[in-house]
Amino acid sequence: ESARTEPTLQPKKGIFQLPLKGSIISNYGQQKQPGLNTYVFNSGIDISAPLGEAVRGASFGIAIYIGNVKGYGEIIILDHGGNVVTLYAHLSKVLIKMNEQVTKGQIIGQVGTSGGVPTPRLHFEVRVEGKPVNPFDWL
Repeated sequence: ESARTEPTLQPKKGIFQLPLKGSIISNYGQQKQPGLNTYVFNSGIDISAPLGEAVRGASFGIAIYIGNVKGYGEIIILDHGGNVVTLYAHLSKVLIKMNEQVTKGQIIGQVGTSGGVPTPRLHFEVRVEGKPVNPFDWL
């Protein structure tokens, strides 16, 4: 097993800011499907906002991935160090480049409907060592 060169950042309230103001339409964790007797796991939170609304970086970071992922649509992943990344999905437009350093609150993209969602929204995730965690432990 290789030794870690960087400690994992611990969850702490207030490390990250919400990427945009809007209504939270889906929380992190198990969600009952409306009208169906099934549950799905939401790996982040979904925030409803007008199409084209500015999406901001949750904290200082580096853009390590920009692209289109099935189910997520246009996404940005920012690396914040300490094995912690944030993911921003369903974007209509990406406004930063790969490897760009982003400051907390900097506009990085715009709300959209990419990835097959019915209404404009942002899907926001916090991942530690590649695994989704509850964003509210960090906001």
